[in-house]
Amino acid sequence: MAQYFFLASSLPALQFGNAMPITLADFHDRCASAMPQDEFELLKRTELLPGDISGFCSNDLTVKFWIWETILRNALLPLRANGSDYSQFLREEKDAFAEIQALVSSVNSAPNPMEAEKFLDSARWECIDRILGPDSFSFNALCAYKLQLLLLEKYNARTPERGEQHLDAILQQLQRESTQNENQ
Repeated sequence: MAQYFFLASSLPALQFGNAMPITLADFHDRCASAMPQDEFELLKRTELLPGDISGFCSNDLTVKFWIWETILRNALLPLRANGSDYSQFLREEKDAFAEIQALVSSVNSAPNPMEAEKFLDSARWECIDRILGPDSFSFNALCAYKLQLLLLEKYNARTPERGEQHLDAILQQLQRESTQNENQ
Protein backbone atom coordinates (compact mmCIF):
# COMPACT_ATOMS: atom_id res chain seq x y z
CA MET A 1 0.00 0.00 0.00
CA ALA A 2 1.07 3.53 -0.72
CA GLN A 3 2.56 6.15 1.53
CA TYR A 4 0.49 9.29 2.13
CA PHE A 5 3.08 11.86 3.12
CA PHE A 6 1.13 15.00 2.23
CA LEU A 7 -2.25 13.77 3.49
CA ALA A 8 -0.95 12.41 6.80
CA SER A 9 1.23 15.45 7.50
CA SER A 10 -1.65 17.83 6.76
CA LEU A 11 -3.97 16.28 9.35
CA PRO A 12 -4.25 18.05 12.71
CA ALA A 13 -2.73 16.24 15.68
CA LEU A 14 -5.05 14.22 17.91
CA GLN A 15 -4.71 13.88 21.68
CA PHE A 16 -6.91 11.75 23.89
CA GLY A 17 -9.17 13.89 26.04
CA ASN A 18 -9.03 16.92 23.72
CA ALA A 19 -11.69 18.19 21.34
CA MET A 20 -11.89 16.88 17.80
CA PRO A 21 -9.84 19.19 15.55
CA ILE A 22 -11.48 17.72 12.43
CA THR A 23 -14.79 15.98 11.80
CA LEU A 24 -15.00 12.44 10.57
CA ALA A 25 -16.72 13.70 7.41
CA ASP A 26 -13.85 16.14 6.72
CA PHE A 27 -11.32 13.36 7.31
CA HIS A 28 -13.15 11.08 4.86
CA ASP A 29 -13.32 13.89 2.29
CA ARG A 30 -9.58 14.46 2.49
CA CYS A 31 -8.85 10.75 2.20
CA ALA A 32 -11.28 10.15 -0.68
CA SER A 33 -9.42 12.59 -2.88
CA ALA A 34 -5.94 11.35 -1.94
CA MET A 35 -6.12 7.55 -2.11
CA PRO A 36 -7.27 4.78 -4.44
CA GLN A 37 -10.93 3.82 -4.11
CA ASP A 38 -10.20 0.28 -2.83
CA GLU A 39 -8.07 1.60 0.05
CA PHE A 40 -10.63 4.31 0.81
CA GLU A 41 -13.35 1.65 1.06
CA LEU A 42 -11.24 -0.26 3.59
CA LEU A 43 -10.62 2.95 5.52
CA LYS A 44 -14.37 3.64 5.65
CA ARG A 45 -14.92 0.14 7.07
CA THR A 46 -12.42 0.79 9.87
CA GLU A 47 -14.52 1.19 13.02
CA LEU A 48 -14.07 0.70 16.76
CA LEU A 49 -16.38 -2.32 16.78
CA PRO A 50 -14.66 -5.36 15.24
CA GLY A 51 -16.01 -6.15 11.80
CA ASP A 52 -15.47 -8.17 8.65
CA ILE A 53 -11.76 -8.51 7.90
CA SER A 54 -12.19 -9.46 4.23
CA GLY A 55 -10.05 -7.25 2.04
CA PHE A 56 -7.66 -6.34 4.86
CA CYS A 57 -4.21 -7.92 5.18
CA SER A 58 -3.60 -9.86 8.39
CA ASN A 59 -0.89 -7.37 9.40
CA ASP A 60 -3.09 -4.30 8.86
CA LEU A 61 -3.56 -2.12 11.92
CA THR A 62 -7.35 -2.42 11.71
CA VAL A 63 -7.21 -6.23 11.91
CA LYS A 64 -4.72 -6.18 14.78
CA PHE A 65 -6.84 -3.65 16.68
CA TRP A 66 -10.01 -5.69 16.10
CA ILE A 67 -8.28 -8.81 17.47
CA TRP A 68 -7.23 -6.89 20.59
CA GLU A 69 -10.71 -5.32 20.95
CA THR A 70 -12.40 -8.73 20.65
CA ILE A 71 -10.25 -10.10 23.45
CA LEU A 72 -10.99 -7.04 25.59
CA ARG A 73 -14.74 -7.34 24.98
CA ASN A 74 -14.67 -11.06 25.80
CA ALA A 75 -12.80 -10.34 29.05
CA LEU A 76 -15.37 -7.67 30.01
CA LEU A 77 -18.36 -9.96 29.45
CA PRO A 78 -18.37 -11.51 32.95
CA LEU A 79 -18.47 -8.03 34.51
CA ARG A 80 -21.23 -6.81 32.26
CA ALA A 81 -23.28 -10.01 32.45
CA ASN A 82 -23.53 -9.71 36.24
CA GLY A 83 -24.07 -13.44 36.77
CA SER A 84 -26.10 -14.07 33.60
CA ASP A 85 -25.02 -16.55 30.93
CA TYR A 86 -22.90 -14.64 28.43
CA SER A 87 -21.52 -17.55 26.39
CA GLN A 88 -23.58 -16.62 23.31
CA PHE A 89 -21.76 -13.29 23.15
CA LEU A 90 -18.21 -14.68 23.25
CA ARG A 91 -16.26 -14.24 20.02
CA GLU A 92 -13.34 -16.25 18.70
CA GLU A 93 -10.00 -15.00 19.99
CA LYS A 94 -7.08 -15.09 17.57
CA ASP A 95 -4.33 -14.00 19.93
CA ALA A 96 -3.61 -13.25 23.58
CA PHE A 97 -2.57 -10.04 25.30
CA ALA A 98 -1.15 -10.00 28.82
CA GLU A 99 -2.44 -6.50 29.63
CA ILE A 100 -6.13 -7.36 29.12
CA GLN A 101 -6.72 -8.92 32.56
CA ALA A 102 -5.09 -5.95 34.27
CA LEU A 103 -7.35 -3.63 32.28
CA VAL A 104 -10.43 -5.55 33.34
CA SER A 105 -9.36 -5.42 36.99
CA SER A 106 -8.85 -1.66 36.75
CA VAL A 107 -12.21 -1.15 35.08
CA ASN A 108 -13.89 -3.14 37.84
CA SER A 109 -12.49 -0.75 40.45
CA ALA A 110 -13.42 2.46 38.60
CA PRO A 111 -15.51 4.86 40.74
CA ASN A 112 -18.30 5.11 38.13
CA PRO A 113 -19.22 3.85 34.64
CA MET A 114 -18.02 7.04 32.92
CA GLU A 115 -14.56 6.75 34.46
CA ALA A 116 -14.46 3.07 33.49
CA GLU A 117 -15.32 3.97 29.89
CA LYS A 118 -12.65 6.70 29.80
CA PHE A 119 -10.11 4.24 31.16
CA LEU A 120 -11.01 1.69 28.48
CA ASP A 121 -10.88 4.30 25.72
CA SER A 122 -7.49 5.50 26.94
CA ALA A 123 -6.28 1.89 26.76
CA ARG A 124 -7.71 1.60 23.24
CA TRP A 125 -5.85 4.77 22.25
CA GLU A 126 -2.59 3.38 23.63
CA CYS A 127 -3.17 0.06 21.87
CA ILE A 128 -3.62 1.85 18.53
CA ASP A 129 -0.40 3.82 19.12
CA ARG A 130 1.48 0.66 20.09
CA ILE A 131 0.30 -1.27 17.01
CA LEU A 132 1.14 1.64 14.70
CA GLY A 133 4.60 2.25 16.11
CA PRO A 134 6.73 4.87 14.32
CA ASP A 135 4.79 4.51 11.04
CA SER A 136 3.30 7.95 10.31
CA PHE A 137 2.46 8.11 6.62
CA SER A 138 1.00 4.75 5.55
CA PHE A 139 -2.50 3.41 5.11
CA ASN A 140 -2.17 1.99 8.64
CA ALA A 141 -1.39 5.47 9.96
CA LEU A 142 -4.63 6.75 8.40
CA CYS A 143 -6.57 3.84 9.91
CA ALA A 144 -5.04 4.64 13.31
CA TYR A 145 -6.01 8.29 12.87
CA LYS A 146 -9.58 7.32 12.06
CA LEU A 147 -9.86 4.98 15.07
CA GLN A 148 -8.54 7.68 17.38
CA LEU A 149 -10.85 10.24 15.79
CA LEU A 150 -13.76 7.87 16.51
CA LEU A 151 -12.67 7.69 20.15
CA LEU A 152 -12.68 11.48 20.39
CA GLU A 153 -16.06 11.63 18.67
CA LYS A 154 -17.58 9.58 21.50
CA TYR A 155 -16.86 12.39 23.92
CA ASN A 156 -17.47 15.31 21.57
CA ALA A 157 -21.21 15.35 22.25
CA ARG A 158 -20.83 14.85 25.99
CA THR A 159 -21.03 18.16 27.80
CA PRO A 160 -22.25 19.07 31.28
CA GLU A 161 -25.15 20.95 29.70
CA ARG A 162 -26.29 17.94 27.67
CA GLY A 163 -25.88 15.74 30.73
CA GLU A 164 -28.14 18.06 32.72
CA GLN A 165 -30.71 18.04 29.91
CA HIS A 166 -30.74 14.24 29.88
CA LEU A 167 -31.01 14.09 33.65
CA ASP A 168 -33.90 16.58 33.63
CA ALA A 169 -35.70 14.53 30.97
CA ILE A 170 -35.26 11.33 32.99
CA LEU A 171 -36.46 12.99 36.19
CA GLN A 172 -39.52 14.43 34.42
CA GLN A 173 -40.35 10.99 32.99
CA LEU A 174 -40.02 9.39 36.43
CA GLN A 175 -42.25 12.09 37.92
CA ARG A 176 -44.93 11.49 35.24
CA GLU A 177 -44.81 7.74 35.83
CA SER A 178 -45.06 8.25 39.59
CA THR A 179 -48.08 10.53 39.15
CA GLN A 180 -49.74 8.00 36.85
CA ASN A 181 -49.19 5.19 39.36
CA GLU A 182 -50.68 7.28 42.17
CA ASN A 183 -53.79 8.02 40.06
CA GLN A 184 -54.43 4.34 39.39
